[in-house]
Amino acid sequence: MKVLFFSPDQNPFKFSSGALQRTNLLLKACLSETDVDIFTFKKVDEVFTSKHKVISCKKKEINQDVSFKITRWQKWKPVLTFWRLNSIFYLNRENIKVINKVVDFNKYDKIVIRYLSKAVEYGLLKHSEKLIVDVDDLPTDQFKILSSESGTLSGKIRNSVLSLNSRYSTRIVIGRIYCSFFSNPNQLMGKRAVYLPNVPFYEDIECDDVNFSVQAKRIVFIGDFGHSPNEKGIDCFLKSVYSEIYNKDNSVEFFIGGKVYDPLMKLRWEKYPNVHVVGYVDDLKDFYEKSRVVVIPIYLGGGTNIKFLESAQMKRACITTKVGIRGFNHVFLKGEDVEIAESHDDFKELLYKLLNDEGRNKQIANNANKKVKANFSIEVFSETVKRVLLK
Repeated sequence: MKVLFFSPDQNPFKFSSGALQRTNLLLKACLSETDVDIFTFKKVDEVFTSKHKVISCKKKEINQDVSFKITRWQKWKPVLTFWRLNSIFYLNRENIKVINKVVDFNKYDKIVIRYLSKAVEYGLLKHSEKLIVDVDDLPTDQFKILSSESGTLSGKIRNSVLSLNSRYSTRIVIGRIYCSFFSNPNQLMGKRAVYLPNVPFYEDIECDDVNFSVQAKRIVFIGDFGHSPNEKGIDCFLKSVYSEIYNKDNSVEFFIGGKVYDPLMKLRWEKYPNVHVVGYVDDLKDFYEKSRVVVIPIYLGGGTNIKFLESAQMKRACITTKVGIRGFNHVFLKGEDVEIAESHDDFKELLYKLLNDEGRNKQIANNANKKVKANFSIEVFSETVKRVLLK
């Protein structure tokens, strides 16, 4: 079987973030069973091009006149013409021409791509009968995020309506393609949808059990701050939860890991006492092992949070929200494997207890660790992909 792994805007050999890790795992699963060619616009190191057939070309940058003022009609047109796919999904006609010059799609039995929007953007629906899309975040969730971030009432209304409208377009696209992968089992859509769970990328790393005589009262969070729900979640946590925990016990500290793109974000957060923004974390084991509790204060977003699975793998008790645990709550139970805060007051109470009750902390952490090993392995991920490819 000949497969085209289509990764236009991600280097599939990199794995410095959760999104890149899933892309890399998907590629490895394809490589294990099939003959794979890889297409990307990104620069790939020679060490990979010598081992794998990589098709690459220069992406055509679309000139955008920043002085051009978008009319009110152009803003609202997608709301009123939601049945047209290009009202919800961007169609990159110029780069479709570029791709078609270097890729012979007829050579391939299957085409695999991450993200539904990218499949539409680069014209892959033309090959829908052999197209496999790892959907990831649904457009409806992306428009919800845009609505929350909009600075105007009209913007909030427009994106809220587009969030509803996009469900129609999404169902049309998913209904056309050979197969779609979803990381959240509650979002499966269409007869050919398959649940492909997120899994911890570094299976060979595991921390020792928490030991309060060794670990300080350290809280940790790790995530990519190019993703706005992470930034908003930390802002909310610092203001509404951490400040009061620190006032109650000034030995508490909070370490924030992950790439920070805006230096003002680091300055804003480090104004809080005992808060440290450490940036990209090279040594995950060390980062988690020095902590007592992992927090995931996420209130908006799509897909599933691999951060939770990582905390379970590292044997660290986690407190999150309903959004932070969604897609995993069919396996991990509230109060047994994870603490789920219903409010800021609830978050404070649960956090204070896990910081000070070693028995409870260890029980939550070890319960979650057993379940992540049993249900969310790279082997399970790979077997699911291979089963679809070879069907």
